[in-house]
Amino acid sequence: MPSELLQQGVQLMLAGMGVVFSLLGLLVIALKVMSRVAAMLEPPQAVAETSGGGLGRVVDDPELIAAVTAAIRANREEAQK
Repeated sequence: MPSELLQQGVQLMLAGMGVVFSLLGLLVIALKVMSRVAAMLEPPQAVAETSGGGLGRVVDDPELIAAVTAAIRANREEAQK
């Protein structure tokens, strides 16, 4: 009797794992298809090139640079204590 119950448990586990794996596979395929359809419907937009380390602008304000530098220095000194 325990072996029959164990066998049924294993069969149920395999069936459940198979269903989940199949659904996840279908989800991946559906996402790839939708991605290709979306790419065909709307052409990619040009990305504007920026400078400034990814900020999108160059900071030329010396007071702002001094304030940020002082804040970083104070934070590092506090962290070392």
